[in-house]
Parts: sequence; structure tokens; C-alpha cells
Amino acid sequence: MGYGRHATHSEQYATSSLTSGVESEILKFLLWMKREGYSESSIRNVRKVLQKLARRIGTLLDGDTVKDHVSNMDVRGGTKKNNLLAYKALCDLEGLQVRHSKSRGH
Repeated sequence: MGYGRHATHSEQYATSSLTSGVESEILKFLLWMKREGYSESSIRNVRKVLQKLARRIGTLLDGDTVKDHVSNMDVRGGTKKNNLLAYKALCDLEGLQVRHSKSRGH
């Protein structure tokens, strides 16, 4: 997998070691972000977030499981928020219904 100027988009945003269904959904989302003009650093950060969530949880189709996992992460609130925002953006593109509840200072 390369990040050089000659790498194809699918190689550049490859998400190895995930199931093919999850991998293809993440790849499709990252390519959409590229077409929409998101910066390369934003795309890389979202890729990392979604890959970690998918590996740790096993699915990105269950919004409640993702939210439970993120709420129990031992990280600061901003990191949790970034995880949920990346996931919510994927869900918006895929048409999945996920409610993003506001932080209550936890």
C-alpha cells in the first residue's frame, strides 16, 4: 500500500485486515471524502478512527454498539467526539440512522 503520487485511490486508502464488507464501506466513504474535497490529513484521520472501531467492535452497522464502545473508551472527551463524528459521517453517507447525543460534560 503506497501513499505516493502514483498510488491509485483504492490502494492509497486501503483498509487491510478487516472483513471485505466493512473494508469496502470504509473505502467507499474515504473516496467520497476525497471527491468532496476533504484534506488528505482529514481522510487519514477518519480512516484510522473507522478502522480502529471496526477492528475492536467487529461491525460498524450497529450504532448502539459503536456508541457504547466509544463512551467507554479511556480517552478524553474530544477524542470520543471525533470518533463519533467520523462514524456519524459514514452513517449519513450510508443512510444508517444513528442519533448523536450531546455531551453532558463527562
